[in-house]
Parts: sequence; structure tokens; C-alpha cells
Amino acid sequence: MELLWNDSNLPYSKEFDDIYYADESGLDEGRYLFLKQNKIAERMCTSKRALVIGELGFGTGLNFLSVWDLWEKVKRESPLSTAPWVHFLSCEKYPLAPDQMKQALSRWTELAPLTEKFLKAYQDLPQGFHRILFSEHRISLTLFIGDAAESLRSFQSGREVDVWFFCGFAPRKNPEMWDEKIFSEVAKLSGAGTTFSTFTCAGYIRRTLSSLGFHAEKFEGFGRKREMVRGFFTKHFALSGPQKEVKSVTVIGGGLSGFSIAHHLARRGVHVQVIERNSGIASEASGNPAALTLPILTAEPTVLSRMSLGGFLFLRNWIQELGLENENFQRQNILQLAGNPNKFTEKFTDKFEKRKRGLIDLPESLVKLVNASEASSIAQTTIKSDAIYFQDAFILNLKKLCDKILETQSQQIKLKTSTNAVSFLNSESSWKVFDSENNLLSESDAVVFANAYDIQKFSETSWLPLRKIRGQVAHLESSPSLEKLKSVLCFENYLSPKLVDGTHVLGATYDNDDLSIDIRETENLEMIENLKNTLPDFKNENFKVQYSRVSFRTSVPGQAPVVGDLRNQKAESLQNAYVLTSLGSRGSVYAPIAAETLASQITGDPSPIERDLAEKISPERFLKAKPETLIHRTAQ
Repeated sequence: MELLWNDSNLPYSKEFDDIYYADESGLDEGRYLFLKQNKIAERMCTSKRALVIGELGFGTGLNFLSVWDLWEKVKRESPLSTAPWVHFLSCEKYPLAPDQMKQALSRWTELAPLTEKFLKAYQDLPQGFHRILFSEHRISLTLFIGDAAESLRSFQSGREVDVWFFCGFAPRKNPEMWDEKIFSEVAKLSGAGTTFSTFTCAGYIRRTLSSLGFHAEKFEGFGRKREMVRGFFTKHFALSGPQKEVKSVTVIGGGLSGFSIAHHLARRGVHVQVIERNSGIASEASGNPAALTLPILTAEPTVLSRMSLGGFLFLRNWIQELGLENENFQRQNILQLAGNPNKFTEKFTDKFEKRKRGLIDLPESLVKLVNASEASSIAQTTIKSDAIYFQDAFILNLKKLCDKILETQSQQIKLKTSTNAVSFLNSESSWKVFDSENNLLSESDAVVFANAYDIQKFSETSWLPLRKIRGQVAHLESSPSLEKLKSVLCFENYLSPKLVDGTHVLGATYDNDDLSIDIRETENLEMIENLKNTLPDFKNENFKVQYSRVSFRTSVPGQAPVVGDLRNQKAESLQNAYVLTSLGSRGSVYAPIAAETLASQITGDPSPIERDLAEKISPERFLKAKPETLIHRTAQ
């Protein structure tokens, strides 16, 4: 979006020949038009469930910030306010760049503290759904970047939107935003009593809204505007939400998957019991002290590329929101190398451009192609090929992440280790979990199976076509040449800069259906040989392996995560039973967004991912697949 600034220093869209807000009174106008007319403060005080506000036209984010500001005042002045959360949803086809957003919001000094937090989380956004959490304030922002009608069609929620702000550019400037097809989607997401307001009094818009079931009325305008329009929805569309309010959940599995879902449930006020069979948390694949985070690039959007990109962007915000940007959560550049520079560079470059376009023209602040010289400068070691450069990625210590979640949410999350869940009893009111001696371990409204491949030992989940994939990593002692390395390098394997423990991780092998936990020196030597053949500065290095580690990834045919409701036409008894597994080698990228998606489904909140993507990661997809497409499970 080309943004100009008029003589009054107001942001002005060249594309639509219109300003984003009126003048110095823009904030007051929004408060009058949207907050007052929809009685937002009163609803924040009295609502028994999260308040969901939808908006057409995010623009500078001023309406979101004014809602957030009001929410802070309500919580401060009315401590008995009952709304647990505020979810703000907004469509925007032409998102502002972070520097444009900063300049546009700079005049509202009274919003400065919230604006600063918002701008810290806001980034260049490609097309798709993007959720930004501000958990400390109990408010979330979900941005739909792209066509509004398509975004609304792709949106899913267990309940209706409570309020709509119709806030696009003027209808004569941007008629597409005020088209009947958009309001038709708005109506499908509304319930009896859903309210709306808008600055325009155009007759055809009022007639369109009335034809779709909205009661529309004029009211006194703000400032020089004589009239505006507000109203409410008179019909009701049945949305498929939870059968009952979920106040407690048992999570089976104390790894990254288990603690991610525990976290996103706990921040919604749900009480969570985590049951882990090992003596400590994150003991298996989640014990990786140096998990890489980077999205998958594909020429055409796929389940894996969409899920990993959304997960990568969500993860960056989540790590920041948890306050984890420290020595255990190192912000790190990642270079994905082309390989043999003589044979593959041209093909690699062409492939990258197709992949970048395939993922909706990714911004260069996220990923870009660099030549060998630029890659060498970034990594501080000689690189002979082009590389894909991922900026602001992370190396994560997954156990420390799980520890942090448990530490910060100790009131909501309880943990039982060295405890083996063996059987389950489901009634209309609860799920009971028992050990091998039939002792009751937990009783809750719902259960989540998040224990990776071990899910297969339960009858409720044994039908999922899971497989184990063995992986071995080697931790190398540092050396003068390794000490210089300033970027993660991904080639046939990967190599990290120095970690907190002073080692460099070299990984990882990939062995399907190999159940051996033995450390294999031959695999370490093979990875070291790959490293020497790829990076000339290390060709004569005498690497010393300080220690190695073997763990098992869990995957399914197609490799996509398995996330969702277990109840289906073959197993109606699995009401309020859910699964989160098959995160493969991208667990650190998939787990947080998958957990937020599942937590939203369990509680009936708006989903952070598109409807079709949620269906493609649902466990029910395997009931529709042809038997011959499913890989047989590994024998125990």
C-alpha cells in the first residue's frame, strides 16, 4: 500500500484517494461511533464469555487500540467485570508496513503505552490469518490479510461475533468493501442480538443489511457528520461450538505439545492437569536443547507450508509475549544453503522465487535470497553457494520453554510425573483417567492426547496411522573456527552457532521406523563428513563430539500435524476428547499455533487458522482416506 501524508499530516491512501481517519478528532469519533453505539464498556462488564469484536478495515489499528484502552479502564475501574477475554478480529487487504503504522499512530499520545506494545508485536504480514496475543491484558488480535469476503468465508468459530465495526474507506472510494457478498458472510457469523455501527448512511448499504436480517437505524452523527447508522442482527445461525463449557482438561503428555496446549488453555482460565509417564517433563523429543524454527517454502501453498509459516509468525510473537528472549531462546539468523554451487545454484534460485511467490510474496524482512558473498558475511564463514536467509528466527531450548510455562502458570497447570495413564472412562459429565492399578489419576471436562507416538497404546486413538522417525544429533566441542559462526547453517544436515552449554549442535539423522535408541558413531561421522564437504573453512577441522542424543519424531502419511476433535461418525462416545500429535521435525514451529487452534476449538473461541486448514489437520481426515494410502503402524 502506497501511503502518503496530506497537509495536515494525516495518513492518506493513494490507491483509494481517501484518508484513514478524519483529523485530531479521529480517536474520539471512533469511540463515539463504535464503542459507545455498541455499548462495548457495558458488555465488557457483564458478559459471561469472551467478547468477540469483528471489523471490516483494520487500517492504522486505531479502533483496536481504542478497544484495548477501554478494556484496561473497565478492568481497572470495574474489578468485578465478568468478560474473561476480548477477541478482536479485523480484515485488511492492504496492511501498513510497521514504520507506516508507527507514524500513523504517533499522534495519539494517550494510547502510547499500548501502541508501543502493539508495535513491538506487529510485523510485515503476508496474506492469511495472523493471531497476536497480549495475554497479560487478556486481549487478542486476529488479522485476516487478504480479500475480506474470502477471509470471512474461511473463518470459523464455535460462536457468533458479538459486535461489528464497518470501517472501510468510503463506499464511493472502495465499493468492493461494501459489497453484498461481504455482508452476507458477516451475517453468517452473527447471532440474534449481534450489533453493528458504521459511519456511512448510504441507502443501498442499509437496504443490503436489512435484506440479510439486520435492523438498521440512523442516529446522530459525530462532529460535522449529520447522521450515522447502527443496528443489530435479528436472525440466528447455528454455529458448531463446544457441547458444554469446558472448565477443566486433562492433558496426556508432558512434552512441547502437552505444555503448549496446557498454556493456551490455562490463559483462558481453564484448569489443566498434565500427566507425564517419565520422571521429568520434556524428556524425549522435546528435550532438544537447540530446536530450529523456520517455515517450509513450497512453490504452491500446501498444508505444511501454510501451517509452518503461520506457526513461525505466531511463535515469534509468543516467545516475545512470554518474555523468553534470553540465553535459552536465542534469536538467530538461519541460512538454508543451495548445496553444490556449480550444479544447483541456478535451479535453487529459480525454485526459491517460485516458493516465495507461492507463499503470497513473503516480505524480505522475513526471508530473502542472498548470494554466496552475502551468506558468508552473515554467517562469518566461507559459503560457496546462494542461500535462503531467514531473519529473526530462533534456536529454542524446548525443555526450558516447558519449564517457563509451568512456572508462570502454576495456579492453572498441575503436573503429575512418573505417572502412566492406562485407561479412560467417559461419561456425559466428565473424563476419568486411571493407571494400571485402576487408581483415579484425574477427572475433568475434557481430555487431550498429546503424548506423541504413545497415543497408539490407547483404544481411543489407536486407529491413527502414526509412525516413529528416529533422529540423532551430535553436540560438538567448540573451536576457534566454530566460535566465529554467527548463523545456523542448513545443508544436508544443520550446524548451530555456540549454544549456552558451549557446544555446537550438528543434526540430524532421519530414519523411518527405526526404533533403536543406541548412539551410532557411524551417524556422527557421516554428519561430520557432510559438514566438511559443504563448508570449506571446516574441511580440515578435527571435530570432537562431546555428547550425542537420540529421540523419535512422530508423523503420519502426508506429514501434516494431527490436531482436533476425536469425535466422529464412528465414535460419537469420544465427545470432549481431542488430539495433538504428528509434529514431525517441525515441532517447535507447529506446536504453539496447533495448540492455540485446539484451545480455541475446545473453548469455542475464534480460530487462528483458516477453516480449510483446520480440516486438513483434523484427525477425521484419516476416516475419509483410502486404506491403501495409509502407512501401516510400526510393530512394537
